[in-house]
Amino acid sequence: MDDLLNEYIEYEKTQDSHEKEEKEEEYDEQQEYDDYIERTKEHYYKMSCGDFFRALWFTWTSCYIGISEYAKYCVGWKSRNNAIIDVSKRLAAKNMMYVKVFQAFATNRNIVSQELNEFFSEFTDNVKYTADEYDIKELKELEARSCECWPYQQLRIVNDYTPIKSGLMSLIFKGYIGDGDGTPIVVKYLRKNISKNFNASMDNLVVFAKLTKYFPYLRTLNVENLILQNIVSMNDQVCFRKELANIKTYYNSWKDYAYVKIPMPYSDYTENVNPDIIVMEYIEGIKITEISPEDNDAFGKVLASFNGKAAFCTSIYHGDLHPGNILFIKSPSSTSAPTHKIGILDFGIIGHLSRTDQEILYKSMKYTYQRKYHKIIDIIMSCEISECIHSGEESIVPERNSERYNELRRELTGVLVEFTTPEIKFFGVSEIYEINYILNKYGLMFKRSLYRLFITVAIIDSIGTRLGGEISYMQHMADIVVEMFNIQLDEPDTEPETESESEPESESESEAEPEPESESEAEAELESEAEAELESESEEEEEEAEPESDPEAEPESEAEPEPESEAD
Repeated sequence: MDDLLNEYIEYEKTQDSHEKEEKEEEYDEQQEYDDYIERTKEHYYKMSCGDFFRALWFTWTSCYIGISEYAKYCVGWKSRNNAIIDVSKRLAAKNMMYVKVFQAFATNRNIVSQELNEFFSEFTDNVKYTADEYDIKELKELEARSCECWPYQQLRIVNDYTPIKSGLMSLIFKGYIGDGDGTPIVVKYLRKNISKNFNASMDNLVVFAKLTKYFPYLRTLNVENLILQNIVSMNDQVCFRKELANIKTYYNSWKDYAYVKIPMPYSDYTENVNPDIIVMEYIEGIKITEISPEDNDAFGKVLASFNGKAAFCTSIYHGDLHPGNILFIKSPSSTSAPTHKIGILDFGIIGHLSRTDQEILYKSMKYTYQRKYHKIIDIIMSCEISECIHSGEESIVPERNSERYNELRRELTGVLVEFTTPEIKFFGVSEIYEINYILNKYGLMFKRSLYRLFITVAIIDSIGTRLGGEISYMQHMADIVVEMFNIQLDEPDTEPETESESEPESESESEAEPEPESESEAEAELESEAEAELESESEEEEEEAEPESDPEAEPESEAEPEPESEAD
């Protein structure tokens, strides 16, 4: 009996210690992040004179490159595409971080032409490198010591030690583990001197971040804070031990999903042989530019399912999901496995969503799909996804029913109606800008903690537009979330008021009760007016286009009630 009691006590102590460790890890992670931000700001404000002037020179020469190539285009010396290509090459030679910017534009057909899509995709997947950036002796040592690492079989690097792909931070080599044509693997090798180049690039970026305050468009997008946040993430990319931990986390989270392929890592090589190398499973697949048009719809649905479940089920999202980090896999239909799958690569940057952030994201998406604009605005104005521009200030949301308050709601409603009518568009940079621009006028902005997620979602826009088939990528996302949470798209607006509205001061309760009703009536009127305007505009366009637009107009008019019939 005493033994059983002691065993139970030990078990309880173990459980308590595990819970305590988890809380400490969460605190340590947040503390580490806050400390890094403070160190970044200290570096930001206390940079040496030499570094500061070098960064200023970098900013000036970057502007000169852009202006000179634009001038050549204006006078007819170069075509638009050639000017953009030359600007991209010259800027990438000056600062490696420009490649990350180009990745956001790759394959986005709404911004660049097909020729530029192909250039950016090829350019970001094959970043130039020299023989000095890797050591063949280290690769041979990896082969020689491979039997010391799990699965304790010989590793062979093929292609005469020549990389099959060159990224911004690393070089990729192909090989096999085992006798003959064994298990195919890739060796990810951190470029030599990358830390030195990275630090120089960061010096230039922090000065650029400071200068963005003086450009209204960049200030509205909160580029300064975005750069500061991503310096932390980018710094993690030069530490392969952290990336290995990220791969393990992702692999364990998705190993039971047949439609998603995460490369299995061989961690012994990083931990016991070389910390600047990661050995992982090789995934065979094609690029987004190689997908057949008839497969766009199926791959769009798979990608939407992956992103939806990542946000709400695993709480971990890929922070660098540009087209170069996704492989598309099509299997024969004779197998029991899904015919369309995706392979996810490069886990140097991942983000974590807290339970609070998940709830906010869920409510925002739910009310967007239901087109309950006043509830989305309540979330924004209750500072769940917004905060004061100047940290430390108390809430400066205009007083309820004041002129400024009603004006703010009216402006936000106009943007939301345009965003969701006649169908919901993808949430991209333009939507972030428009909403943040309105908030800035009232001393507010999007929450800093959610900004990286918003930008990640905006980058996925380039993939979503490319995979647009019979059904848009955004509609796939809507279907996934609606099915996941059983959301009724035609649900009547009978939910209780938000906390800020339902808990008025005792002295003014009787006066506050009718306020939400009048606001909702005003917003409903504004929404109907905005929708009527959009309908009249589309009718005018149809009249101008006549026979060509008539066949396309019919499915558009039928697109809205479709989700309702599915929900029924």
